[in-house]
Amino acid sequence: MQERKHVSIPLSLKLCAALRYLATGHSFDGMEDGFRMSAQVQCDFFWEKFLPWMMKNKYDETVRAPRSHDELAATVHEYEEVGFPGYCAV
Repeated sequence: MQERKHVSIPLSLKLCAALRYLATGHSFDGMEDGFRMSAQVQCDFFWEKFLPWMMKNKYDETVRAPRSHDELAATVHEYEEVGFPGYCAV
């Protein structure tokens, strides 16, 4: 396999790879063929561009602690379903 040099990869493709990584947890190496982009390019984009942007622009509006007993119970229930009783990520 030859490494492509000086090839511009569309932002939409990089975003798609970043979202796939979040959705599946699949390794960047494992996504190379599907996105026709090196694992290094995917990794660099995710950690250096995508994640910092998400943390700056979306974190505060989408991540919060449960606000009521019912919300807390619902969150704890999700973790119980997957084998972590009593756990709540806040």
